Amino acid sequence: MAVKFSNSAQTTLTSNVSSGATTLPITSSSTFPTLGTGDHLYVTINSEVIKVTAVVSTSLTCVATSNAHSSGDSVEIR
Repeated sequence: MAVKFSNSAQTTLTSNVSSGATTLPITSSSTFPTLGTGDHLYVTINSEVIKVTAVVSTSLTCVATSNAHSSGDSVEIR
């Protein structure tokens, strides 16, 4: 179980996300690290930090978001 990092990995949301969402639809995950069993990473959307538990080409599985976010918002690993 490890936290994965990537220097300045970035993508954008492809649609609006409501508060409490557990999936983030993204443009591409090509710059994001691969997650193995038990691995996770943290992304930032606006001022919210979100724990991500799975990365699949155009989708991130995450712990429920606290805030709603808009299509086009930047999703970044910092």
